[in-house]
Amino acid sequence: MWKRFLLGIFLIVALAAGATATAGLLQVKDIVQAIKASHAPSIGGKEISQAPPGAPQTLLLIGSDRRFGDRGVHSAHSDTIMLVRLNSHAKATAMLSIPRDLKVDVPGHGPDKINSAYAVGGATLTAKVVKQILSTPARSFKINHIVDINFGLFQRLVNRLGRVYVDVDRNYFHQSSGGLGSVNDYSSIDIRPGYQLLAGGDSLAFARYRHNDTDIVRAARQQSFLRDAKEQYGTGTLVNNRQQLANLFGTYTRSDHSLKTETGLIKLLNLMISLAGEPTVRIDFPAILGAPTDPFVTANAASVQAAVTRFLDASSANAGAAPRKPAKHATRHRRSRRAASNAVPAGMMNAKNAGETQGIDLGAGVGLPVYYPKIVPMQARYMGPIAKIYPRAYAIQGPGGHPYKAYRMVLDSGLAFGNYIGVEGTVWKSPPILKSPSAFRTMNHKRLELFYDGHRLQLVAWRTPHGVYWISNTLQELLPGPQLLAMAASLTRIGS
Repeated sequence: MWKRFLLGIFLIVALAAGATATAGLLQVKDIVQAIKASHAPSIGGKEISQAPPGAPQTLLLIGSDRRFGDRGVHSAHSDTIMLVRLNSHAKATAMLSIPRDLKVDVPGHGPDKINSAYAVGGATLTAKVVKQILSTPARSFKINHIVDINFGLFQRLVNRLGRVYVDVDRNYFHQSSGGLGSVNDYSSIDIRPGYQLLAGGDSLAFARYRHNDTDIVRAARQQSFLRDAKEQYGTGTLVNNRQQLANLFGTYTRSDHSLKTETGLIKLLNLMISLAGEPTVRIDFPAILGAPTDPFVTANAASVQAAVTRFLDASSANAGAAPRKPAKHATRHRRSRRAASNAVPAGMMNAKNAGETQGIDLGAGVGLPVYYPKIVPMQARYMGPIAKIYPRAYAIQGPGGHPYKAYRMVLDSGLAFGNYIGVEGTVWKSPPILKSPSAFRTMNHKRLELFYDGHRLQLVAWRTPHGVYWISNTLQELLPGPQLLAMAASLTRIGS
């Protein structure tokens, strides 16, 4: 019986820096025993609503900002607040991240950032505040489960399962000022741009980074990491590590009472199993950033409720998700789409000189032909050249430690602070990021592979006999699909 009820996505959704990224496929009984062994008190209390079997369920996932030397919940803040909606009727899973700097009224404390609710009253008070800001007199927002994770789980799970391949959008660097053993040690980060394998410590620093971007960009980066991790961990790896993962879950998390019972877990797992293979829909929180000196993020109440409606009712249909396979249209229709798509969209310009400069700066030792997008958005600008950072020639560590030659070019999108476009090339023909195209499109005699995130185009790839190349959208996926396609279609070899 227990082998039928395997936890397919629950732990991977628990990102301790973006609600921790890993995955379970653990036996229910193992989880319950591990949770009980930790003797951690239940959280949520009356803020938790029980859902009938088979009904949609909403999980509140909290990554606590517990640093070196901290003791007790009240010395920490909620570093991440993410809602996950499991809805078998809509055949989709929805994610909604709430900015940690959102200005709210914290009961017993007054106006403050929403992450301070955790310091005042832990996960239970955080749940209460979340319900307050997402409810209306006509519609009470309900939370069915709550999971509180600290940083230890995130790092250990990523390392236990073998690290995660991440399409790093830009250079991330920050040197901690505290020194070894200080409370600021966790803030140090030194990750170069490009597709690469990240261990637990780097994964955590990458997900939590917030020094040179916004709370909104940070949430998008966390969800992107979560998506990458979910797609990479196979069931065999998870089942083989089930006991260790169960112990980690019990040690580094706290949850509501029903998730400590076999009945409560089975009810949730049945819902998860019904959603296996269905799409994940990202819902953007309508955050309004203030002036640089304003520490708060705000939001319009009407816009928040519109986002809540999309979150509660999210499905692959109303999100406009692209088909997982290319549609089989009539030949005449396919040709007309192909001819129309070759036109350069408005708002783009020729960047041949800038692209060639990037290629020349890479030098002759890249190890594969270098292609660059000759057509780019008018507001975009190539980053660099900065030696060994922009552009970057490097090697991707593949399975078994095999090195694959690669290069990365980065463009500042000019669309919003902290959003960058990536241009990647590698001799590795089968990186996990290109595993399952959503659709195909032929443009400029190139057969392009399209990867969608809901209705938004996330990535476009192109294969040659010498390697694979792709253009990555920004973290917030702000670049319109036609422009991303036009960039990929314009890929031009250096010297051509």
